[in-house]
Amino acid sequence: MTVACEYKPGLEGIPATQSSISFVDGQRGILEYRGISIEDLANFSTFLETSYLLIWGALPSQEELAEFEYEIRYHRRLKYRIRDMMKCFPESGHPMDALQACAAALGLFYSRRALDDPAYIRAAVVRLLAKIPTMVAAFQLMRKGNDPIQPATIWTIPLIFSIC
Repeated sequence: MTVACEYKPGLEGIPATQSSISFVDGQRGILEYRGISIEDLANFSTFLETSYLLIWGALPSQEELAEFEYEIRYHRRLKYRIRDMMKCFPESGHPMDALQACAAALGLFYSRRALDDPAYIRAAVVRLLAKIPTMVAAFQLMRKGNDPIQPATIWTIPLIFSIC
């Protein structure tokens, strides 16, 4: 007698690898990043705190978080050539395709590729994390026929408050 096995596509329920970054137990509804439950991170952590945790392995101190937030704000702006390239993208293009093209193009402007230099790696991570929201917003504005707006940075925020 032949016993039929249940077909499970895509390794459903089968661990594929071990990870120090995340733990997933789909049967029990558990998701953890670096040993911290996703519920706790969602309730008590900011996006940048969680990003820091995922990238560097621990939640930042208040001083580390302040420095990280400063770096992110400082690097939000896009080079005009990236914006010019985006203007050539078709309006019907998918935002993820535009993001992929822009992220790849960033490598041309910051191409030192010193992958053994922790300072270089940190700068690359910060630039990418800072610029992704700007690239997505710029593409959305452009595909609607509008000019992209440069984001507020550490240099423009005091000017905004002094005007109000």
